[in-house]
Amino acid sequence: MEWVEAISEAGGTVERYLVVVDRDQGGRAALKSKGIELGSLLTLDERLLELAAEQGSISGEAKSSIAEYLDDPEEWSRDFLRRNPSFITERVQSSGGRISLSEGIDILRLGYPELVPEFRRLLIGRFAEIGVDPGSATKAIEGL
Repeated sequence: MEWVEAISEAGGTVERYLVVVDRDQGGRAALKSKGIELGSLLTLDERLLELAAEQGSISGEAKSSIAEYLDDPEEWSRDFLRRNPSFITERVQSSGGRISLSEGIDILRLGYPELVPEFRRLLIGRFAEIGVDPGSATKAIEGL
């Protein structure tokens, strides 16, 4: 929640935060711990999944997959990437070889040893683009 600190440092305060979908993955509690009230139009929970499936908006397979994701997002992501090994390559290629820092960091955190060298290289390149020297960039991502 770096944005809360950034707003505070700029002299502002955040009292309320509105999202379209609350994924119910701890954001509400994290905001509450900072004194911020979270409002949402929808909460992605079992009740919403049931309704979407009943109305035919999602298949039973999609409902199960989303429920598994909500239960353990990291394990679901690991499993998805194991089942779809070309997903990351296709994502990088479709973006012209560019990924966001957060995407790269997420991939490193998921622990894919075969992908780590390539993403380290990409991340160091992205750090260089924003003015971070390669040595500092390398040290920064080693701890991920």
